Amino acid sequence: MDDKKAKYAWAIGGVILAFTEMEAEILSLIEALASKSRPELEPENLSNKLVELEKLAQQYPDEAIKNKLVKIASAARRLNVDRVNFAHGELWVEPSDKSHHRHFVPRRTGTPEDDERTPGQIKAIEDEIVKLCSEVAALAATIRRARG
Repeated sequence: MDDKKAKYAWAIGGVILAFTEMEAEILSLIEALASKSRPELEPENLSNKLVELEKLAQQYPDEAIKNKLVKIASAARRLNVDRVNFAHGELWVEPSDKSHHRHFVPRRTGTPEDDERTPGQIKAIEDEIVKLCSEVAALAATIRRARG
């Protein structure tokens, strides 16, 4: 594997692994909100988990926490678009100059798109996911403490 492909693999792999952690933290947050284990949600995709998170958020009595929950769901939805792009996109090599292009077809449009982000820019998305994971874990702990 050439160096450019290796850098893309490193960056995209990091996003996918961080995203897996984020999904687990969101399930933990849902369980904290519901005050019970929710094993039936584990096999669900993230979109379904976020629907459940939003339902529970609307029922939460503390307005500040409710707003945090809504912001978490919104950020996770936005990041999920990137996850789908990275998981299902392709890294094309232009034969004429050997340049690399990320290419994918979003379900929402059905139109092929190029993603010109560099491995460094993709790595920044991983960092954003890791930060969100920390916020989700801290909020889940706060909710558990409040519920005793």
